[in-house]
Amino acid sequence: MKRTLSIVICMIMLLGILPVSAALAEGNPFTDVSEDDYYYDAVIWAYENGITSGTGTGKFSPDKAITKAEVVQMIWAAWGRPEPMTTVNPFTDVKATAYYYKAVLWAVENGFIMPTSSTTFSPKAKFTWGQARDLFMSTVPTDPFTPPEFFWIIDDDETRTCSRADAITLIYIIYVASF
Repeated sequence: MKRTLSIVICMIMLLGILPVSAALAEGNPFTDVSEDDYYYDAVIWAYENGITSGTGTGKFSPDKAITKAEVVQMIWAAWGRPEPMTTVNPFTDVKATAYYYKAVLWAVENGFIMPTSSTTFSPKAKFTWGQARDLFMSTVPTDPFTPPEFFWIIDDDETRTCSRADAITLIYIIYVASF
């Protein structure tokens, strides 16, 4: 009888805890992103809008370096995955079967990101702060009255690699400023 009662009490406790845990997981599916992180709102916005699902197993990997392919895929997804106008792929390193194929064509034709050359895009190259600055400055309308904190993107080291957290925060700011 004691054992049965213990099992019933454990089940009741478990059933009472599970809905709370599930509700918490719905809001933030990533174990490596905290509400205290500067990129929290951007990551949750990106997740809720189908822009990113993370890097697998409940992780966003905020400190991981991000590639140009990942950045253009996120930008393209944020803008609703529009079809590129061009149907001709000038890039020898971007295959038609790549997950980022349409994103690259669309992002380049809209001036969101520059290719490496007229025939290469370098999708596996790390996205740098110099590229982030160029992306920001080419897409966000600014004027003499733009608050200084809006320019957090300007970094002295243009070759420093952007993290996934920095890139999604940049995309979030650009999207919010554009719409």
